[in-house]
Amino acid sequence: HGSQCGFCTPGIIMALYGLFAPEGKLLESGQSRVEGVGGGPKVSHLEEHLDGNLCRCTGYRPIWDAAKSLCVDAFDDEGVRGPCGTPCRECPERDTCEMDCNVKDKTNVNAGICCSSSSDKIRDYQKVLQSKHSETWWNQPNDMFPKELIPHRKNNVVNGDSGIDSIHAQTQEQLKKPLMIADSSIHCGGTWFQPVCLEELLDLFREFANDSGGIKMVVGNTEVGIETKFKHAVYPRMIHPSESIHSLYDIFSTESNFHIGACSSLSMLQHKCHEFMTSSSSDPLSSQKTRTAKPMHDMLRWFASTQIRNVACLGGNLATASPISDMNPLMAAMGAILVLASRPSADGAIKRRHIPVSDFFVGYRKVEKLEHEVIERVDVPLVKPQFEYVAPFKQARRREDDISIVTSGMRMTVTPAEENWVISDISIAFGGMAPKTVLARSTMASICGKPFTADTFMHARTELQNEFRMPDDVPGGQAEYRLTLACSFLHKFFLHCLAKLQKDVGS
Repeated sequence: HGSQCGFCTPGIIMALYGLFAPEGKLLESGQSRVEGVGGGPKVSHLEEHLDGNLCRCTGYRPIWDAAKSLCVDAFDDEGVRGPCGTPCRECPERDTCEMDCNVKDKTNVNAGICCSSSSDKIRDYQKVLQSKHSETWWNQPNDMFPKELIPHRKNNVVNGDSGIDSIHAQTQEQLKKPLMIADSSIHCGGTWFQPVCLEELLDLFREFANDSGGIKMVVGNTEVGIETKFKHAVYPRMIHPSESIHSLYDIFSTESNFHIGACSSLSMLQHKCHEFMTSSSSDPLSSQKTRTAKPMHDMLRWFASTQIRNVACLGGNLATASPISDMNPLMAAMGAILVLASRPSADGAIKRRHIPVSDFFVGYRKVEKLEHEVIERVDVPLVKPQFEYVAPFKQARRREDDISIVTSGMRMTVTPAEENWVISDISIAFGGMAPKTVLARSTMASICGKPFTADTFMHARTELQNEFRMPDDVPGGQAEYRLTLACSFLHKFFLHCLAKLQKDVGS
């Protein structure tokens, strides 16, 4: 279906494979692939999953049609779409447009004419696929994958084969052991370590952190890969912690905090946030979990692309300390606390130090972390069930897969007074307004204790302009535009809180 050069097609095919065949089948067992009912990826999932695949030949249309045909709701929209992609019946120029699709559709409003290229063909092809291939064909992903590496689980295809079970057991036992790989080839790649417990990880940092060249922890390689390839950075020692170090990868909630392992992927964090947002209403903390998870989930939707989120981690995002990071301002505004772990001696206990995210950034890409310390987890306080509001904001040049111009996280608590509501606590953090993630402390002071009114926020925007006034030659440029964005975010936050407060009062 690739209509142009084909350069992007392999990546798109692999992205689709990753979306539709994680368990070796397109839809859940027993569901019709022709009718497309039941579970399985939807068009909205597809759009998000392909947000990191770029085509420079504008060949998206046939590629999109081919990919869309695999979704369970591929044919829910029966309206006619023209080459512009807009449904003809929703087009603002419906009355004057002379495209063939619009003319024909107006002639017979009830006609289901598809002029984009492939709706009818795709329907027919799905029927061919259904009749042509057996269930074995649909299960190819698992059949091709080395069976000794497939984890044991109930009804696993591996179970029952004593030879494979034995190999699998040996493989899993090997994976539990620490690993060291020394590259002595002409590439001089250095030495890679994979510790399997937190003590081993911290011992490596204690031993090599202050040595020549130091040591670098790599999880998703989204930042280190750029540094080594384009900035020609050299790291003689690198660490990739094993997933058996649960404190680095687990994400869970307690009665007071949302605990995020520093090495857990952003996709996993996004998934866990969605789980908390849809948790059972019988859970007494359901409301707090939802109000805490939703801002993070909403920001992660526009964080880089799916491919990046699948490997990048929150700890790396914080340690990199980019001044235009998407998550750092939100974490600072939510009052998140970093847990830094170290082990001063080989036979000693692990020491942990707690520091607010808002105090973690001390300069441009500089953080309050000692060389031998490791970010173990991030603790995010649960938002109150009522009258506390959090919202993230981001503006980039395009909606998906782009760095921010200005990003922000805001949190506010209001309490009832005799005649109105009073802002009892507020936190406003920005990225893209300074060499580091910063709190708008002067603006926060001008709001805290004041009535929750439009006038209060109007004066706060004036204070914000004075606090973040930048010279015209500021790095990154667009000084006035960035300041305007910051003020607009503050106004949007007022409107957001107003709507949420009305809902809380009504309930």
